[in-house]
Parts: sequence; C-alpha cells; structure tokens
Amino acid sequence: INAEYMGGLTNLSRLLAAIMIVCYLMYLWFQLRSHSEFFEDEGEEGEEEVPRIPILLALVLLAAIMIAISWLSDVLVATIQPTIEDWGVSSMFIGFVLVPLIGNAAEMATAVLMALHEKMGIAFGVAIGSSIQVCCFVLPVMVMVSWAMGGHLGLDFHVFTTVSTFAAVIIVSAIVRGSKTNWLEGVYLLLAYCMLCTSYFFLKPISHKI
Repeated sequence: INAEYMGGLTNLSRLLAAIMIVCYLMYLWFQLRSHSEFFEDEGEEGEEEVPRIPILLALVLLAAIMIAISWLSDVLVATIQPTIEDWGVSSMFIGFVLVPLIGNAAEMATAVLMALHEKMGIAFGVAIGSSIQVCCFVLPVMVMVSWAMGGHLGLDFHVFTTVSTFAAVIIVSAIVRGSKTNWLEGVYLLLAYCMLCTSYFFLKPISHKI
C-alpha cells in the first residue's frame, strides 16, 4: 500500500471522526434534553431517588477513580504484548474480546441487575449506550488526539472487523426495535458473540506495508 493511499485514508478518518463526535453530541442532546421522555420507563414515573452522598464527595471519588483507572490502563497496555507472546493468541482477540470483557464487566453486571429488577430502560441504556459512546465518541477522540500528537491513527479496521461490527449492529437493532423479547433471542445473541470470539481467536492482524 503506497504512502499516498495511506495519507488519504488518514485524512478521511479524521474527517469522519469529527462528524462522529458531532453526531454523538447531538445524540446526547436528544437523549438528555429535547426528547428525554423517550428514554424513560413508564413504571418509573414519579420515582425520585435521594442522593446518598454529597455531590462534592461524589466528584472527589470520581476524580480518584479516574486516576486509578488511568494507571491501571497503562499497566494493562504494558502487559498486552507479553501476554500475546506467552499465550500465543492473536492481538485482535486480546483487543476485541478480552480487554472489552474485562473493562466492561461492571457495566454488564449493572445491566443484568437492572434487567432483573425490570428496569429495562436503564439496562438498555447501560448496555447499548456504552457501545455508542465508545464507537461514536471515544474512538473519534482518540483519532483526533493522535492527530494532535503527530500520529496517524485511522478508522481502517479491515474487512472482517468492519463486517462483523456492522452485523452486530444490525442484530442488536432488530432485537431492540421489538417491544418484547424471549429466551431464544438471548441464546442467539450469545451464540453470535461466541462465533465472533472464536473468529478473533484464530484471526491474525494484517499489517500495512508502505
């Protein structure tokens, strides 16, 4: 792949990243301000939760947790390459399966607990909102930060990753659009996830040579 093609791909990624950030900000405005009633559960109207801790203490704890997570992220990144060499697994399996599974463990537990308490609005918000945040905000911001630091991070994830992500979005969208679900759809989701995990386990990353 020549340098001109890679340069055009990088510029396209930066443009798309800016558009994705704008889309995510508009989504937040739609969800929190202009049409917040669409995201409220009917059974939770009139329920007001009393804060258990002062807001100042909550902000301090949030800042401390962010610092701890940043440090743990550095430790995690430093151990990825030795893990790949010791375990003999693909870096794509580590990046697309293990790291998200560990990093989103708390969110998945929260979504399951909310679903058990029949608070499906919160459960969907946690499960799907997190994915939307990563795809439409975190990743584009990383592209912009890389650009500011002189890097060339792009949005080219190759054919298999792009197709699998698109298929996952279609499957989840089809299930969410229905007003009801059942155990069979849950089994299908788990089987689809297992298929993706298995594929990433055997898939080897493709290196671009300029």
